[in-house]
Amino acid sequence: MTLHRIDHPAALDRRSPAAPFRIAVDPRLRRLAETILARYGLLVGFLVAWQVSSRTGLLNPAVFPPLDTIAAALWQGLVGGALLDDIAISCSAPASPSPARSSSRSRSGSSWVTCGR
Repeated sequence: MTLHRIDHPAALDRRSPAAPFRIAVDPRLRRLAETILARYGLLVGFLVAWQVSSRTGLLNPAVFPPLDTIAAALWQGLVGGALLDDIAISCSAPASPSPARSSSRSRSGSSWVTCGR
């Protein structure tokens, strides 16, 4: 067996017949895909790792449930109306007075939590 020196590997040459199934992609679409991957690649990788490790048992599903289970529970809560009811109750609950805010609360006269206002 002998070793040969390769200056330009054929697999890296774009004009090489070694890659006959190269798909022509619009440069704008390619730039968009690269931008999205550069921006959100780490987040997507983290979410995929979470899903896979939770499903395979590397993470305890009771502590880190799979993302599809979380999404299904969120959808079920939204469609059933239970989640929106719970949010409305949380927004209308009286706030617990804290020592730092007690002086400002007495001036305003209101101890109710306002969500989004």
